[in-house]
Amino acid sequence: TANLTPTWNSTGTLYGYYLDVTHTAAGASSRAVSINRGGNVAFEVDITTNAPVVHGLSVKAAASGATVMLSNTTADASDTSGISVNGGGSGAGDPTFTRGAYFSVYGNESAGQPGNVVVVAGGTTGTIKFYTNSATFYAEIDAAGLFRSVSGVVPNASNGAALGSAKLQW
Repeated sequence: TANLTPTWNSTGTLYGYYLDVTHTAAGASSRAVSINRGGNVAFEVDITTNAPVVHGLSVKAAASGATVMLSNTTADASDTSGISVNGGGSGAGDPTFTRGAYFSVYGNESAGQPGNVVVVAGGTTGTIKFYTNSATFYAEIDAAGLFRSVSGVVPNASNGAALGSAKLQW
């Protein structure tokens, strides 16, 4: 058991815990940090990518009513990054529908997706589903791109007439 209870009294840069691993040779499953609970990994840092991996991620607001924010540390007018949430794994750090559904959000200066929100259903049969605030199924977009509402009615953009199920085109 290690209990770290430092008292800081300095204006310099301080670290509660500092580890600097020189990686010259190590097995592929080696980790710079691995924190476990009951024999199960809770948090680890990969030595080859320096990517933190959190198992069973749960993010909570600091106080009741506070907003939890997941964001990149870019500067205004340099928001070139994006964030993806993947249902399955990912290919070389990029989301891919073959591993499951994902959504991505991009900064306004992203080279490939400036300011876009991308929602992708997984595999060849994945469906994007929409629910109301009471968790009642409302509508879906199936793998073929067909939009269906729970009532089977989709308004026609040109005249407002009911079409039933239809592909939406603008």
